[in-house]
Amino acid sequence: MNIFDFFNHVCGIDMSTPQNKKVVEFCQNLGLIPKEMLCPKCLSLMNLGESTSLLDEVVWRCSGSIKLHKKKARNCNHTESIRKNSIFAGSKLPIVKILLIIYFWVDNLENQKISKYLNVSENTVGRWSLAFREIVFDYFLSNPEPIGGVGSIVEIDESKIGRRKYHRGHHVEGQWVFGGIDRQTGKVFLVPVEKRDQETLIPLIKSWILPHSTIISDCWKAYNVLSQEGYEHLTVNHSLHFKDPASGAHTNTIESSWRHLKNSLLVYSFNKNYIAEYLAKFMFLKKCKINNENEFFAFCNIIAKTFTPNENLVNDISEDENSSD
Repeated sequence: MNIFDFFNHVCGIDMSTPQNKKVVEFCQNLGLIPKEMLCPKCLSLMNLGESTSLLDEVVWRCSGSIKLHKKKARNCNHTESIRKNSIFAGSKLPIVKILLIIYFWVDNLENQKISKYLNVSENTVGRWSLAFREIVFDYFLSNPEPIGGVGSIVEIDESKIGRRKYHRGHHVEGQWVFGGIDRQTGKVFLVPVEKRDQETLIPLIKSWILPHSTIISDCWKAYNVLSQEGYEHLTVNHSLHFKDPASGAHTNTIESSWRHLKNSLLVYSFNKNYIAEYLAKFMFLKKCKINNENEFFAFCNIIAKTFTPNENLVNDISEDENSSD
């Protein structure tokens, strides 16, 4: 299904024609735009009305009245932008284009291509992408989902992201990432770390992996105390075997996850400062795949649940939204 079929048949929006009221209603159903708005002047409930002079052609309009002291009440007629108290506030882009940026972003399309397809500056696409990554990161920070448990096998490992392979290419300062994957569910956690010592890794393991899990790791010394922390601990010595001949323990699943992660990061200009947000996006897309969820709707749901108007974020996004003609 291509993008036009998706929005036409799944979302009920014909992307080839302007249907701003339908777009607004679609966003309201997803929770991206409030369904109700109180008038700040008379505290009456406002209604949706048409306004051909505005970009969205839809506006909140108050039909209430204002009572004046010793004077006849007058109609309020106050209007508010349909974008107020939403992620769209402060942006000059049509809402449909922002929805398309979301669609392409969850599909891991490069910013350069999104810019070209939508005729929007690459700088603007980059600002929206940054905002989306921050939203996903905040979501996982506020809603951690530990993996494992009784009867579960969790593989753990560390890997360096962003380093040169075979000393080729320009120098890139790498970032160590610690992660784990539940073999039964496929759920993962990925955390950037500055050190790989016991004091760093054990608290992360206790935060992300439920007690009584079976943990499989390599023979890194930081893991030596896991059996004392309420876990069954199996190891594989990678200098001798890919799979331990006695216990059958291996870390092939987490090794495969590293390959998928690094391939997904190829679409970005690697920036160590944003690694936690890239990891959060990878975890989000992995979760959608496990739960058989549509990534677009799942991300819109996260926006609806976690987004609160943030003036600084909105200003960052709307600073440069000129078309790249």
